[in-house]
Amino acid sequence: MKKTLPLFAATLLPLAGFALEMPFSVRGSYMAISAHSENDWGAEHQSGVWIRNVSNAANSQYVARIIPVSGAGHLEVTDFAESPEKLTLKTSAGDIEVAFADEDTILLRSENVGIRLDFWHKTWWHFIWEKPSAAGRTVGVATLYENGAKIVVDARRGAKRVDSSWIEGHGAAGAAFEAWNEGDGVEIALKDFRYDWDGSLPGTSFDEALARQRASFASFLDAMPTVPDEFENARVRAARLLWSSIVAPRNQLKREGMLMSKNWMNHIWSWDHCFNAMALAYGGESECAWDQFIGMFDFQAPNGQLPDSMDAYTSTYAFVKPPVHGWAFARMMKTMPLDRDRLAEAYGKLAKWTQYWLVCRDSDRNGLCEYDHGNDSGWDNSTVFLEMPPLETPELAAYLTVQMDVLADLAARLGLDGEAAGWKAKADAMAAKATEILFDADGAPRFRRMLDGSFHTCDSMLLRMGMILGGRLPAHIREKLLAEVSSEKFLTRFGLATESPSSGRYDPDGYWRGPIWAPEMMIAIDGVRACGDEVLARELALRFCRMCDKGGFAENFDALTGAPLRDKAYTWTASAFLVVAHELEGRK
Repeated sequence: MKKTLPLFAATLLPLAGFALEMPFSVRGSYMAISAHSENDWGAEHQSGVWIRNVSNAANSQYVARIIPVSGAGHLEVTDFAESPEKLTLKTSAGDIEVAFADEDTILLRSENVGIRLDFWHKTWWHFIWEKPSAAGRTVGVATLYENGAKIVVDARRGAKRVDSSWIEGHGAAGAAFEAWNEGDGVEIALKDFRYDWDGSLPGTSFDEALARQRASFASFLDAMPTVPDEFENARVRAARLLWSSIVAPRNQLKREGMLMSKNWMNHIWSWDHCFNAMALAYGGESECAWDQFIGMFDFQAPNGQLPDSMDAYTSTYAFVKPPVHGWAFARMMKTMPLDRDRLAEAYGKLAKWTQYWLVCRDSDRNGLCEYDHGNDSGWDNSTVFLEMPPLETPELAAYLTVQMDVLADLAARLGLDGEAAGWKAKADAMAAKATEILFDADGAPRFRRMLDGSFHTCDSMLLRMGMILGGRLPAHIREKLLAEVSSEKFLTRFGLATESPSSGRYDPDGYWRGPIWAPEMMIAIDGVRACGDEVLARELALRFCRMCDKGGFAENFDALTGAPLRDKAYTWTASAFLVVAHELEGRK
């Protein structure tokens, strides 16, 4: 028997500068594998390669650290190799391969190095026991307090050891499972049972797991929108991010859901989901597209409000998100089959959502709705919100006008002619009020502080997003907006900065005060096109797609360098890329 290491050595594992920016996961799974340095996300955990459970908050995701071991001690992970179906951790002594047998089961194998799974965490007690299985061999059964996981670990090949340090009255101070090679390699199956274990063990082989996930991704990729040849490699990467970010129905989540990320942004926000739905609406994933769009409405409040965000266990209503849903659904109606029942369901949900704004967010009853906080706009810290809310902004009026136009169209399709006329009248009235109040005499956009009626302006691109009104805007306003977005005030080599780089408030990594964001770009491209400048719309689309092709699908990007910022694996960025690139192909 080869010598093994102490189970609770405090050694930290360096990663030699490598990181898994896109977590390794598969469709349906709440588990993901990522590599992090100490305190990457502001949470207390050790550096290394971690199996995580993304069904909970970012600081309570950690399941087990994967540690390569040999007789000489812990081994450094020096590099990674990835495909949709397999992750390979490279070390100087050999590789560890990782695959998903199903959404709850991870398989690890190695021919040359041992594998240790360290369940220890700085903040919470973890427990692991050795128990007999129905197959006749003992396994490790771990309970993880902070993320509610019930983990069973089975060494299919290799010798094993299970250990916990027990502190009377408190539980375990650490927990680990270690398997090492005795001539036939090492293979471990780790399964999250979520509920108490029934003694069974997963039976899928490693090679069967690879084939299953390879086929699943291939089918998903076939359903993604086509793009110009220049962006085909990025299309495959975008598809992989979307596929691997889908989670199965669980608890209050009754449909498949696509998380914004399986990094720390592991929730669904109520405008992000629209972009993911649009990307899925082109082919064989139309059912998933419908679920992404309508799934947020499963949590619609009695007054019509949508939650700010939700996941399998929580939904929050402290804020809302902008009403881009009508705009998004209009696009989906052009790219996927929707029968009368679904049109009727969408109509009812969108009507209720619109009424929420008209009733609850037009406090002074002047025909314009307001935001109570920057988070409501989706542009959380935009310089618009340096002024005290409630605030009336041109882009909010534009979104609602478009949404009411879509409701008028849906009502007409459903034979509800009276309701169609009513929505059309409301859309006309809001558009007229917006152009009268929320633009000055020269056509420049401004916003109104509702409580005192004062007008303000700033250098945030948010104020220019009213372009989406297109032909409803007077010519001089359209010309003013197009002039601004086509000049160096906002336009960079990579797209449109959310805050003008010439502004004293510009910050290269300032969230909505400078960086380029995918939803901003996609809506702005539509707005520019609606205002009549197809050449500029195409140029914006090319700059955005080329930035994603080079920098990946980050939460946002440095407007002047194109460098990816914040969460590096964000689904609405990949979705916006797929839609925008596909439309580039169609508009050659």
